[in-house]
This record gives sequence, structure tokens and C-alpha cells, in this order.
Amino acid sequence: MDTTVQPRRRWWLILFLVWATSGIYACAYLKRGWFPWDIGAYAQSADRVLHGELPHRDYIDTYTGGLAFLNAFAFRYLGENLATPRLVLFVFFLAWIPAVFWVASEFVADWVAGGITFLAVAWSLPNYPEAVPSWYNLIFATLGLASLFAFLRCPAPKWLFCAGLCGGFSFLAKSIGLTYVAAVLLFFVFREQRETPRNESGAKQSSILCKIFVAASIGLFLILLTGLVLRRFGIAAFLLFVVPSASLALVLLRNEARIRGRTDPDRFAALMRMSAVFGLGLATPIFLFLVPYIRAHAVGLLLRDLFLQASLRVSRVYIDPPIAITVVPALLLAGALLAGAKLRGPRRGILVAAVTVVLGVCLLLARRSELAFHATFFSAYWAIVPLALTGAIVLSQADSTHDWLKGLKRQQLFLLLSMAALCSLVQLPYPAFIYTCYVAPLVLLATVALLAMFPSLPRPLLVVLFVSFLLFAVFRMTPVFLYNMGSQKLAVIQTQVLALPRAGNLRVDPTAAAVYEKLIPLIQEHAGTGEIYAAPDCPEIYFLAGYRNPTRDIYDFLDAQAGRKERVLELLDSRPIRVVVLNGKPFASEAVPDDLHEALAQRFPAREMVGYFEVRWHP
Repeated sequence: MDTTVQPRRRWWLILFLVWATSGIYACAYLKRGWFPWDIGAYAQSADRVLHGELPHRDYIDTYTGGLAFLNAFAFRYLGENLATPRLVLFVFFLAWIPAVFWVASEFVADWVAGGITFLAVAWSLPNYPEAVPSWYNLIFATLGLASLFAFLRCPAPKWLFCAGLCGGFSFLAKSIGLTYVAAVLLFFVFREQRETPRNESGAKQSSILCKIFVAASIGLFLILLTGLVLRRFGIAAFLLFVVPSASLALVLLRNEARIRGRTDPDRFAALMRMSAVFGLGLATPIFLFLVPYIRAHAVGLLLRDLFLQASLRVSRVYIDPPIAITVVPALLLAGALLAGAKLRGPRRGILVAAVTVVLGVCLLLARRSELAFHATFFSAYWAIVPLALTGAIVLSQADSTHDWLKGLKRQQLFLLLSMAALCSLVQLPYPAFIYTCYVAPLVLLATVALLAMFPSLPRPLLVVLFVSFLLFAVFRMTPVFLYNMGSQKLAVIQTQVLALPRAGNLRVDPTAAAVYEKLIPLIQEHAGTGEIYAAPDCPEIYFLAGYRNPTRDIYDFLDAQAGRKERVLELLDSRPIRVVVLNGKPFASEAVPDDLHEALAQRFPAREMVGYFEVRWHP
């Protein structure tokens, strides 16, 4: 009997159990909670595509536009409601789970990989089940990561092509998907360096050309990354977003200085073989996306909007990351792991007991104490910093062995660290707590790969960390939803079903449900078969009420043209607009100016306030 049959069956059984459990757990939160401006933007964008409009040509989409086509397709066959994009995301999420499990099982036993997978799930979708592009960036990065792992096992071009496809789809979801591409390119350099002989006696000195190219490329990468971060943010952002990538770049430069024995043509050919196939996969979905724009002669409008939006989003919708001192919990945790690898005997037991007590107290107090919540959360928020620095030290150590498995593990580790470090940029320009969840699974996988390099680590300590972060996510982080993540005093319970035809039975807080259940019928009553104008930042109003947006704007701050007041009044005079809805608490745009508000009041004198929305119409 084949001795590999039983382990293989167990591997598949564990995967199925984790997949089913994770799916059920995430599904329980799938319709829980909302940010109206988020969900409204995605739904309205899909609705406009469904009715024949092109993102960026006919309206200003908030992202690249690929998800608008995907959600429009789902609207056509699954129905136009706010739950449909979430159902589509859930399907992709189910495909993502096996990729996480497979990558984790490359470093640990299958049953441990199952626990790691569920921990990744707990820190991901259930915390915010909205179909935001950042989830797709995470999903495609992980699928691409799995493709590259398959390539390392079996260097077939098809795996590079698949990895490129994932990059293309990620970019179409959100342009920050290009960080995935950058991570892959760094990995290609590392892999090529691994295949090039080191400085051995008698080895022929390779030409300087390739060294200059690699060094210049890495230098340019660091300059662009540093400029992107420091242009708007300070030292904390530099530590969080630049230091991890810079540490890996230094590994590449160190490797480059030690390479001998291959000529420039050989090295460039090796890089091009990988990059060309990957680039072909990357370009394929992007080219297909561009076809309707090419036919409509609208490629220029697409490119203009993409660059303009990125600039406007950074200038208007941004927050600074937590202050640099909050990195201390992550450093202390890293120090505990390092000490655990070195200590022996009773001192190791004391360390494990101390970590258990500290994390246990934080977990118990985190329900009411913001300090305890933050101490635990920041140890994960900043984990990429000590992770990348430690990983860079490990990878910089000379590896004179020719053991294939050790070489494979080093390449896998660099790939995971590169992916986690660069995909962390998804948090820019808004590194709020939830944005940690968009990269946490990648950081977790990179952590597993690095810890696997230290077999002397005490298993009880690893078990304590696993259980603590799992319980924290399930019982402290996820239940409070985004409104109060990190602020435990006023947890909002999202339990009220939003009873509107297009709401998709989402569960929201009772206050929001009461507002929208009164607001939408009021708009429909006075608008009838006419049109409405809702601003600023009211995409959900158009969708829930079932009216088309007569402007190009989804978020008003993305309209950078002058003369907005005149254009709004001209629009009102030229179209059958019967109702105006004014948002008193816009997401990112400025409130309606007083002179425009006065002009609207003259044209629409009847008025009623519903929550912070002012509804005006002709009497």
C-alpha cells in the first residue's frame, strides 16, 4: 500500500473542514453592517455600467473600474441589491481559502496549516464583509502567491502566466494592485541571484552592466517608495511602509555585491524569461478591459481619471498612521519570540507563562479597555516591521549549501516577505484599523515561513500566540464592527434589517435603518417619475431610491473642475429634477456652500429633515 495515500487524504480532509468552517463563519457576517458611501459607490457604479455607461468616460469611478463590470454582471443575473456584490466577493473568498491553506502547509504540518488558515480568515472578511476593492487585492495577491509557489516546485511558464493574471485582475480592482507586481519583480531578482554562483575562488568576474541595472532599479524603487510616503506622511508611516521594503532591497543589493561567474547576457536572459511570461499574464486582463475604451476612443479619459483620482484621494481622504511609539507591543512580542528560541530549561517556562498572563489579561480587559485593545492590536498592526527586519537578517546570512529544499525555503520566505511588505501599501492613504485586515493574512503567512526557520522555538509559546490572536479577532475585534474598532466604549450592534427593496436585507444599526427607511420613501413620493439630485457624497441615495445620477460624480470631491455652483444650477434647470437631497455629514467632500444652498432653497422651497439629510422639493 502506498504510504503517501493516508497523509494525502488527511490533507484534503483538513482542508475541507477548514474550508467549510471558515465559509460558515464568514457567511454569518456577510450581511452585517455597512458604510453607506462605500456600498453606495460600488452599487451605483455597477448600475451605471449595467445601463451602458463606461467608468471614467461617462462618470468618475472611484477605482480602476474592473469591479464595476463584475458587479454589473452580477446585478444582471442575481438581482440589483446591496447584497449582490457581497455574494460575488464571498465566492472569491471561498476560492482564496484553499490557497492560504496550501501556502501554509508548505511550512507546517497540515493540521497546523488548518489553524493558520482559520486565523487568517478571522482577521479578514468577517471584520468588514463589504465588496471593497482591497479584499480583491488581497485575494488575487494570495492566488498569485500560490501560483509562484507552484512555479518554485515546478518551474513551468504556466504558473508565471497565472501569477501575472492575478496581478492584472488585482490592478483592475484597484490600482494599488501594482504593489503586488513590484513584489513579484523583487522576487525575480532574488531568484536570479540565487541561481547565480557566489564569490568563489577562481570564479570569473561578471560584467558590471547587470549589477548597475539591478542597483539602479532598486535605488529608483526606494526613491519612489520613500517619496510616495513622505510626501504626505511622517516618521511613523516611513517606519511602517518604507523600512520593511527597504530591508529586503538591501538583501538584494548585498546579494548583488557577492555574485560572480555569470555574464550579463545570461543574467538578463534569466530575468527576462520570468518577467516576459509574467508580463504577458499581467497584460492580458488589462488589454481586455481596455477594448471598449479603445473602441470608444476613451483611453485618454481613463488614464486621466486614474491619475487625477489618485492625487485627489491622497489629498482629501487620508489619515496618519498611529504614532511610532505604538510599535512597542510588536517589538516586545518579537523579543519574546527571540528569547524563546534561545532560552532553555526553567527560564523558557517562565517566559511562556509571562507571555500567557500578559496576553490573557489584555484579552480579558480589551472588552472595556481601549489601552488593552490597542496593546494587542498594535502587536499585529506593526508586525511587518520586526518581521521584515528579522527576515532580512536571515536571508542575508551566507548559504553555502546546495541543498535544494533549503534553497526553496529561502526563496519562499523572500517572496512572502516581499509580498507582505509591499502589499501593506494598500493601507495608504488611509491606514485605519480595518486596513490592517486587508494585508494581515499575508503578514501571517510570512510570519509562519520565518518562524519555521527557527525549530528551537517553544511550541507552547506559539500555541499561546495563536490562541490569543484568534480569540482576540473572534471575540474582541469582529463583533464591534468598524465604527468602533479600537474604541470599546460604544460598540454598535448591527442587528436591524434595512427594510428597503434594494437593500438586500443588510443588517445595520437601528438609527441608520430608521433614517433610510423614512428618507427613501419620502424621496420617491415627491420625485415620482422625475429625477433627483443628491449631494455631497450620496451614492447610496441614488441606488436605494432607484434613480439615475444625472452627474458624472459619485463622490463630489473627485470633481476638480471650477464653477461647480454654476454647473449644478444649469443641471437643475435643464433636467426634470424634482427632489434635491443635501447631505449634512459628507464622507470626504465639503458641505454645500451657502450660496448654492440658498439657490437650491429658492428653486425647491418645500423642506423636511430626515436625520442629517435635508430633502427639498417643489410644493
